[in-house]
Amino acid sequence: MFTVSRTSAMRMFLCLVAACLTGANALGQSAAPQPENSQSASPEPDPSLGPKELWQAASSGDMAGVQACLDAGVDVDAANPYGVTALLLAADHSHTDVAKRLLAAGADPGTRDRFYSFTPLAWSLNRQQYDLSTALVEAGAPDTSQALTRSVYRDNEKAISAILSAKSLPTETIRWAAIRAQLLEKPERLEQLIEALPEDERELPEEDPDPVPPYAGIFKGDAEFLQLIAKEGSLYLKPKPASKPIRLTHLASGEFELGLGKLRFERDDDGMVSSFARTVRRKTVTFNRMPELESLPESTDVDTEDSWTPSDTPDDFVFDDMPWSGFRGHLSRGISNTAVPTSWDIETGENVAWKVPVKGLANSCPIVWDGRVYLTTAVSENEEADGFQTGLSGSVDSIEEDDPWSFRVLCLDLETGEVIWNEEATRAVPAVKRHAKSSHANPTPVTDGNSIIASFGSEGVYCFDLKGRLQWKRDLGLMDSGWFYDRSYQWGYASSPCLIDDRVILQCDIQDQSFLIALDLKTGETLWRTDRDEIPTWGTPVAYNTPDGKSVVVVSGTKANAAYDLETGKLIWELGGFSEIVAPTPQVLPWGVLLSAGYPPVKPLTVVRHEARGKLELPDPSQGDLAGSDDAFVWSRRSGGPYMSTPVVHQGLAYVIDTGGILTCYDATNGERVYKKRLRGGGASSFTGSPVVAGEYVYFPSEQGVIQIVRCGSTFEKQDPSEIGEATLATPAIADGYLLIRGESHLFALKYDDAAEKP
Repeated sequence: MFTVSRTSAMRMFLCLVAACLTGANALGQSAAPQPENSQSASPEPDPSLGPKELWQAASSGDMAGVQACLDAGVDVDAANPYGVTALLLAADHSHTDVAKRLLAAGADPGTRDRFYSFTPLAWSLNRQQYDLSTALVEAGAPDTSQALTRSVYRDNEKAISAILSAKSLPTETIRWAAIRAQLLEKPERLEQLIEALPEDERELPEEDPDPVPPYAGIFKGDAEFLQLIAKEGSLYLKPKPASKPIRLTHLASGEFELGLGKLRFERDDDGMVSSFARTVRRKTVTFNRMPELESLPESTDVDTEDSWTPSDTPDDFVFDDMPWSGFRGHLSRGISNTAVPTSWDIETGENVAWKVPVKGLANSCPIVWDGRVYLTTAVSENEEADGFQTGLSGSVDSIEEDDPWSFRVLCLDLETGEVIWNEEATRAVPAVKRHAKSSHANPTPVTDGNSIIASFGSEGVYCFDLKGRLQWKRDLGLMDSGWFYDRSYQWGYASSPCLIDDRVILQCDIQDQSFLIALDLKTGETLWRTDRDEIPTWGTPVAYNTPDGKSVVVVSGTKANAAYDLETGKLIWELGGFSEIVAPTPQVLPWGVLLSAGYPPVKPLTVVRHEARGKLELPDPSQGDLAGSDDAFVWSRRSGGPYMSTPVVHQGLAYVIDTGGILTCYDATNGERVYKKRLRGGGASSFTGSPVVAGEYVYFPSEQGVIQIVRCGSTFEKQDPSEIGEATLATPAIADGYLLIRGESHLFALKYDDAAEKP
């Protein structure tokens, strides 16, 4: 996954030289004479090598690099902050030979990361590297029994064969898996397992040694009910009355598995199953049996038609005359008081002002100022370059693209769509790879009506005037944003620049040495730079004046949601404990700043007061999912935050949509839930772009190009969806009665054909 670095290239060269010298001696040619009592001719260990070099070599399959690190004395089990070792990386990237070398060097076959609880054996089976699976079992992988049973449930003949081919596999492990195959009525897997047992051990009990009926019942956690159902020898979990039961994997007596979670049951003195502990990513919740209940109670989380009025409807900091000058317009709020069409037809042209093709691939959003639309794009020289991936794939893979790309800024006429100018900022092979849903032009440009600032991450920051003439450019270094778990997966930089007065603010949360920086708008020179102890994030900074007149910049993050002094960059307050992947942008409200994230297991949704100071912590979980007001927080929820999209808050209501299309409306003044509804359907299955408000409606762009529209208010009222006919992962823009939607290949301008048609 990595290109060869200079250090790796030098190591390879030295290895080749050493091989040539060894070969020369083998042919009888004399080597240079050695002094008496000299040390071995092998090269001295490189003291510059450490765990990072070992992890990089393991993930890229660089055997020579791995060996050099081992020779230098690097700890073979050295782990990153998430507990990821070189063996886990090698197994994840399917580098079987490297993984075996690490095992031979003493790597722990049972190592388990601290976030997902993945093991090398789990990775090898997931990647179908069955030769490595066998080696891990032979090395004593402690999760062998679970892996074998799991493979029976999945009917994976190859995985079972790989595990059974290992030497010294405990008979009891095979017997348990065989009993599962018998109960699950999988005759082929049963035969496969029986043959692996000693002849005198092949007779299996007719009954389940750990029958499931005693586990059935209704159980209650902190504020959550679950029903366990015993059926045909299997145990099923039902989280809600209308949910379809999900079968659990019976790993061992009293132990079951569901996805990344495990359920471990306890019995009382009479042998009755009284409780169980559910552990997901090292977070454990205890559920106790509720014998008085025969069925699940109606959960407060199910859809409801109830009407609910928020306790307050304050002003929204929205003004008709504020241009849509950056990501989601004024303060990144995503709100316009202007009405735009709620229906259109791209084929017939109904309510379509224009449709313009835009070359390249980009997730950046259009911005508007004084009748002009500004847009960025990245155009590959390879005409067959991949487009976007859509849907709920869950893939973490990066796309390899070695061709040069042209990074461009465009200006279009708002009324006609005519391209006024199209200028190249730079041309380069992208310094980092992108995710299949990402692009090399993710950040949205920003303008003050005199200058246009465009950021292309590793390819630089550029300032153009309104005629498309380059004023200055800055190289801020490698903007490597990717998976926190394994840095070899690169996903692409996405934070948009923020412009306030004479300052350009950029949030650069990357794999190494994250920072927040303020540049002079006229020259591009650094005004201040503040280091951040942060992993990659993708939100956009927001600059605003607090009610007491203080100018601040607020940013989102995993470890460091934070507010900084706009003039100096000094920290004002900081809040950690958020998701390991953070994409939403902070939302400035009259009573605080709404921060959110939605990567499990922590999915916060919280409002920090403008007056907050110092080091903050999320409210104690013992307060329940929703914590009330205190000195630092207006309210705070432990769950409910969105994964990719940014919430939109209008007239006291916060609209939050998750990637799977579940819309939840909250009272933004106190965090109480108003309603929860499903927007997925009608061709829309996944949502990445953020919602925006125009007039009386909220617009939710789906990745499939279907735009779902909901009337603003505390009662859920959905309109018929409209579509643009191509994929879109960008957030719409609204200006002067136009709804601008960026598709994969076109920019669409939607406007009422006749002003009389407006609602």
